Order: sequence, then structure tokens, then C-alpha cells
Amino acid sequence: MGKFTLRIIIALTVFSTLFYSCKKDDNNPHQPNLPDLQSRISSSVSGFVTDENNLPVQGATVQVGTNTASTDEYGYFSFTDVQVVKNAALVTVTHSGYFKGMRTYIAEAGKPVIVRIKLLPKTNLGTIDAATGGSTTAVDGLKVELPANAVVDGSGAAYTGPVTVSAKWLNPEAADFAQIMPGDLRALNTSGEMRTLLSYGMAAVELTGSGGQTLQIADGKKSTVSFPLPSTLQGPAPASIPLWHFDEEKGLWIEEGSATKVGDKYVGEVSHFSFWNCDIPVDFIQFNLTVLDTDGEPVPYARVHLRTLSLPFT
Repeated sequence: MGKFTLRIIIALTVFSTLFYSCKKDDNNPHQPNLPDLQSRISSSVSGFVTDENNLPVQGATVQVGTNTASTDEYGYFSFTDVQVVKNAALVTVTHSGYFKGMRTYIAEAGKPVIVRIKLLPKTNLGTIDAATGGSTTAVDGLKVELPANAVVDGSGAAYTGPVTVSAKWLNPEAADFAQIMPGDLRALNTSGEMRTLLSYGMAAVELTGSGGQTLQIADGKKSTVSFPLPSTLQGPAPASIPLWHFDEEKGLWIEEGSATKVGDKYVGEVSHFSFWNCDIPVDFIQFNLTVLDTDGEPVPYARVHLRTLSLPFT
């Protein structure tokens, strides 16, 4: 059996996410700026789905490519030899009462991948009248504002009733951030170039109507979202920062707009609701390493954290 290694996507020397795989022969860590998102490959992936309290979520639907499975009583799922996009294979988990859990990885033939996904509950932030607009704020400071007459239903028709706002702030300083965030912090900027993101905070937001139907922001309208800033990041936080939304088809973050630092928050306008992210983009770098125990034997599926001394990120 070949040595087990950890594939790590980093920004300079900053940790952003990790994958579990076998050792790669190519020693060149640099990837092209314009990624190939068309090539497909056969991949085997398994993992565990838990809730915020680290309890297994049974009966969650997991999708990889065109294949679906359900988690068992341990929250476990497994796929063998399924077709995925090589450079952005996506695992999507859905379960009633939770926001989608999504994890992206780079697939290699014959090298199985293990992921851990922690689902976030859809917390009711409040109700806003679609006709008059308004705002609602969470205890942690996450705030969503809707202008008047700015909401439509799934068919694009104007909606004028009560709007339930479900939202969740994702603290980038949280110990489980890598498990709760969607994707792997890889992103496409406005030029379509691959970047790695340094997150200053994310938010998941969904709108539903009185009948439980999914709602969205109307074309030409925008909602204002205020993202809390962790105290440890308020000092280094820049005055303005790019905004990124998570593309559930590509499995990558997409640059769209910007947010401005106002006190202990970032405030920005968004054109639709999904996961939104306040991030600094940096060069995408990929490298491999082998983790050995004290006897020099490879350690399978170890978890590695990297920290740079010059930036407040892990």
C-alpha cells in the first residue's frame, strides 16, 4: 500500500482546508489560474454527517455527482467509483430543518476521500413584511435588511406576504469552521481565476413565504447584510473586502460585490440569498506531505492544522 498523505490547499502558508488522499507524484505545487472545471474522473468518497452538537444525523440525503445515498444511524455515507468533476468534486448534504452542507475536494483516480460535514440548523431570525420591507437581527449581530416590494417566489412572481428569514452566521475563528463551511475556500474571482480565500465571516440566509415556499430577491433589487466581525479579526480587517457567494453547481465561491467595515461589522449588498462570505483572495497553492508516527510509519487520515505567524488565521 502506498503512503497516505494529506492534500492541503493553502494560501501562501495559510491553512484553508484539507483533503485526505494518497501521495502525489507531481512535485509542482502550482495550479493554473484558469481552472479546468470540465474534466471528470471516477472517485470514491465516504464520510460522516453530524449536527452542531457532533451527534450523527441519520437519514440525511447525500449527493455526489448524479448519485444519492442516505446516512445511516452513525451519520455515515459511502460512494464507490462515481463520476465527479476532477478539480471540484462536490458532496452535498440535505436534511429537513438544516441548511445544506457542502464540501468540495480535488479527486484523483484510485485515491479515496473522507469528509466530515456538520449541518447548521435553520435558525428563525425573524419575519419581515415583503410589501413594506424591514430588517431582523440575530443575537450575534447578523442582520438582514429587505427593501419594500423586493421579494419574488420561485416563478418570479412578486410576493407581498410575510417573509420568514432563516439565517446563520459562521464564525471563521470557530474550531469546527472547516466542517460547517461550504466548499473548501477555493474561489473564482471576477476574471475567472482560481484563488484561495481568507474568511472574515460567512452567513447562510434563506427566505420562505407563509406557505413554506422558497423566496428570493427580485431582479434589480438588493438586500443589505451585516456580518459580525470576531474580536480577534477586527484589528486586521481591511476597510473594504470582496464579497463571495457559494455556487452550488460549481462547488466554488464566486466573487460578487464588496462589503464595507462599519464598526465591528462588514456591511454589503447582495443580489440573492445562499451562503455569502467576506474574504481576502490570495494565490492558490497546493502541496502534499506525508504524516509519519514515531516509528516512521504513515498515519492514515490524520488531521493537520497550519498557522502562519504573520496572519491571524489557522
